[in-house]
Formats: sequence, structure tokens, C-alpha cells
Amino acid sequence: MTGVILKPRIKGAFGAVAFALFCVPFFVAPLYGQVIDNTKEHVYKDREKREEIEETGKNIERLQKEIKKLQAGIVPGRINREKEAQYGAAAAQLDQEQWIEKGYALRNEGQYEDAIGAFDKAIAINVKPVIVKEEGNTGTVALPVALLRSQPLSVSSQTGLVVRGTLLLILGESKDSGGGLWYRIKLPVSKKEAWIAGNAVKREKQDIQIIDYGMHSIARAYLGKGSVYQKLGQPDKAIDNYTQGIILNPQSAAGYNNRGMAYANLGEYEKAIEDLSRALELKPDNIKGYVSRGFVYGELEDFPKAKKDLDYALHLEPQNEPAYLNRGRLHARSGNFEEAIKDYDRVLAINPESGIAYTGRGVNFAALKQYEKALKDLNAAINLNPENSDAFYSRGAVYLNMNEHEKAVEDYKLAARLGDKDAQKYLRGKGISWNGKK
Repeated sequence: MTGVILKPRIKGAFGAVAFALFCVPFFVAPLYGQVIDNTKEHVYKDREKREEIEETGKNIERLQKEIKKLQAGIVPGRINREKEAQYGAAAAQLDQEQWIEKGYALRNEGQYEDAIGAFDKAIAINVKPVIVKEEGNTGTVALPVALLRSQPLSVSSQTGLVVRGTLLLILGESKDSGGGLWYRIKLPVSKKEAWIAGNAVKREKQDIQIIDYGMHSIARAYLGKGSVYQKLGQPDKAIDNYTQGIILNPQSAAGYNNRGMAYANLGEYEKAIEDLSRALELKPDNIKGYVSRGFVYGELEDFPKAKKDLDYALHLEPQNEPAYLNRGRLHARSGNFEEAIKDYDRVLAINPESGIAYTGRGVNFAALKQYEKALKDLNAAINLNPENSDAFYSRGAVYLNMNEHEKAVEDYKLAARLGDKDAQKYLRGKGISWNGKK
């Protein structure tokens, strides 16, 4: 008796992974599932939208307050070129941020050409460089990475991270109950205020001039434009825009992370690892970065590093769907089907409507020859998404292994109509038509 082995076929670096058919001794290999693209789309999408909107909203609110303050300080009839220049720069940046906000809104609505136009409007706004602050009490971060805290206490909540060399404006200082010194600081560009341990700071008493060119807003516009090209399936143009954003803001973790994902889409995994690693240096608590790099290490078949990244992502966020989906995929590739099933179980406990998890778990059940369980999961995946060609294709393979050839052919026809090229190839080889085609 012959069966069907399902071998991986990758539809793009971050695309769906399904299988090609071969008649071989009775065995079913694991379906790896649509891990990165669909995971990113369905799990990260809402989070990314929220983060982008929140960041833009905060910038708009900050600039509106700054403009109001500057307006109050400008006395009619008096010449105050410095304040007037600051006012003009703040107004221009507010205009930039509003175009960026519109660009993201249009992108999220699928109006990609209009979104590109909005980001171009933001990029075209000319913000004249002005001195926005003079400080004499400064310092720089002396450690490779230092934590920012909400209070001058090591047990207070973490509000961010800074890397060695980051300029800090010292606003004040305090000591905790153990006598430890803490500084209240402001980050010059973002204007964020926080507390940092004294041993993490190298004091530098000097007068400085902070010049704001509006470059960070322009950098964000380039990143937004790049994200639109990603959605349009044009990774080369996405990389060009991400690179422009990084040039304008070399400390942009998002820029490196997004460019790394674009390189991965092109199959340029070594470049992807380099960018994703740089992003994690800049933002060591970036959970998405560990998941993304873990996936890329998996594509390079460096499974220990892949698992280490995914495990660490789950350490940071135990309910992280993409990390479990990718780790399940990793277990499946290693032939450890039981562990893969456990990770898909965890995903379904978090999100009972994850068609990706049902598809992946179903084919891992099939790999263990637990065909009834496999069919139950694949049926669930199809019910959740009737256009899931991988689930139809995989269910067809399971039916073939169960010697139910008519059902198998019907599933292959459905997969072929949905554009599945391997299903089309199989049916063509058997002389079977779908939609009048052979």
C-alpha cells in the first residue's frame, strides 16, 4: 500500500508553508502551517496598529502642548526670534505627525496608494533646524544597557531601556532607602522623563545645544511608507524606505526590525539576522524581534538559536501566540510531533479561533497516524476560513492515507480552485480537471 508524504514547500520567506505530494511508503510528515505571514497579520496586526497610533497620538499631543506654551511666551510687538523659530518648527512637526497619522490610517484601511501619498506629504515638509533647549546638567549612559524606572526604586515599574552613549538631561536626583543614588532624567529627542540608577550614568557637566531638525518625524514617515510597500508585496522598495528611515534615525529599533523582516521576505536571511540583532541591541525587550529572529534562524536551520530566541520571547510574554506557533513549527521540523502538538494546544488555549494552530496541529496528528484527530482539526481550520487552501490540501493528503481517494480528490480540487499550485500539479498529473482546467 502507498501513502502520501507531505514535504515542505515555502511560498515566500514569511509566507505559508505547505507540502508537495510524493507517492512513497505509508507516512505523513508534519504540516508546518502558515506561521509568519498569517501570524503577523492576525496576531501582531492589532498590536502594531495600536502602537503606531499611540506613538503618533503622543507626538501630536506633545507638540500641541509645546505650541501652546510657545504661543504664551511670544509677546506681540516684541522680537523673539528664538521662540518664533521654535514655534515654527513645532508647527511644522505637528503637520508632519498629522500626515503620518493619516498615512497609517489609510494603510490600515487598505488604501495603499493614498497612504504613500500621505507619508510623502510628511516627508516633504521642511522643518528648519532650531535650538530648542540649552542644558548644563547632562550625562551619558555608561552601561551597555540600562533600565528606566517610573520611580527611584529598583522594584518600580520599568518604563524603557537606553543603550551606552545615550545623552541624558539630568533634572534631579534622589536616594532610595538603601542609600542608592538615582537620577531623574529626560531624553532630549523624545522628551520622555524617567528615573535611572546613578551607577548607570556618567556625569558630564557641560553646556549643550539640542538642535531639533524634525528628522525623527521624517524617519517615521519613511518607515510608514516602507510598511505600505511591504503590504503591496514590494520588499525592495520597502527596504529602500526603511534604509532612509535608519539613516535619519540610527537609533530606530523599528527601522532595523522592519528592514530585517523585508530582507527575510527576499530570502536574504544573513542580512535579516544582522538587522534583527541590531534592533534587539537597541530595544532588548522587543518580543516581536525575538520571534522574528527565531523564525529566520529556523530558515537557516540553526535550530538551537531559533529555539533559544523563541523560548526567550515566551519568557518575556508567556501568552505570545506567534512564539508558540513558530516553536511548534520548529518541533515539527525536528520530527518532535508530540511537542509540536503541545505548542499548538497552547495557542488554542489563548486563541480558540486560530486556524493556523488547527492546521498545524492537525497535520502533526496525521504524522502520528492519528487520522481522526487530524481530520477534526483540519475541519475546524476550514470552518474558520473556507479559503484556507493549505487545510484543504492537507486534509486531502490525510484522506489519501486513509484510502478514501474520492474525498481526497475533492479536497485537492477545492485547494486547486483556491490557487494551490501543488494541488493543481497533482490533479494535472492524474488527468483530473478543476474548474474545467487540467
